[in-house]
Amino acid sequence: MKQVKNSDDARTAYKKRQDNIAEYIQRIQQKLAADAGQSNINWAHVGSLGHVEELLQQIDEFLG
Repeated sequence: MKQVKNSDDARTAYKKRQDNIAEYIQRIQQKLAADAGQSNINWAHVGSLGHVEELLQQIDEFLG
C-alpha cells in the first residue's frame, strides 16, 4: 500500500488512494475465488458474503 504524505500534492495523493483501492479490489477478488472452492459452504458463509455485499453497496452509493 502506498502511504499518502502531507507533502504530497492533491493529484499525487489521489493517485495513491486510487492505487490502494485497486489493490483492495484485487485482494477481495482473490479471496472470493479462494472461498468459492470450499466444499463445506454453509449459511454462515452466505451471511458473511451478504454483509460484504452490503458494505460494497454502501461504497458504490457513496462514490455516486
